[in-house]
Amino acid sequence: MTFFAPGNLEDIFQYDTNGDGQTGVAPIPGSNFGSFGRDINAGNLNSFLQKYSNKFGNQLTPAGQALVSAGLFTSDS
Repeated sequence: MTFFAPGNLEDIFQYDTNGDGQTGVAPIPGSNFGSFGRDINAGNLNSFLQKYSNKFGNQLTPAGQALVSAGLFTSDS
């Protein structure tokens, strides 16, 4: 499972969860390529999304953290 990113440059601040500068290519954390229909299915999709949200929700991506570390932004929402 991957994110559906429109392909805009600023998408790295939303979808680049592993810090490689690409969006929509890496699997969503907690999943692998081809895991939907195998490890993750319609019956446990909500559970998977809740676990993802609890662990990664409201967290900065590596690109966002780099801006905070450089003193250009704060992590306050």
